[in-house]
Amino acid sequence: MGISRVINRRSAVLGLLLVILATAGFGFAATNNVQNSRAGDGEGEIAGYNVTNISYGLNATDPEQFASVSFDVAGGQVVPTTVQARIGGGTWSAPCTESASRFTCSITGDVESAATLQVVAVQ
Repeated sequence: MGISRVINRRSAVLGLLLVILATAGFGFAATNNVQNSRAGDGEGEIAGYNVTNISYGLNATDPEQFASVSFDVAGGQVVPTTVQARIGGGTWSAPCTESASRFTCSITGDVESAATLQVVAVQ
C-alpha cells in the first residue's frame, strides 16, 4: 500500500503541475492583441498609359545611332514614378527624367534597323 500512495501522490503532483503550466501558457497566449490589422486578396484592372508626341535625338558623333527619345505620358491618375524605354529590343535605358509629364530617356540603337519603341511606365 505504501508504493501505491507514492505513485498516486506523484501522479497528482504531476497532474497539478501540468494544469498550472497549461494555464500559464494559455494566459500568455491570450494576451496577444493585434489591432487595425487587415488581410485580403483581390484583383483589379491594370490600366495603361498613353505615350504620345515621340521625338528622337541622334548621337552627335554618329547620326546613324540614337542618343535619346522623348515622349509625353498621359492617361493615368498619377504621373508615373519610373519610366524606361528601349529601341528594337535593345538595352533598357536608365530611368528616364521627367518634366511636366514629358519623359526623356538616354537610349542606344541603330537608326536604320529600329522597328519598335518599347516603353514601360509604373506609378
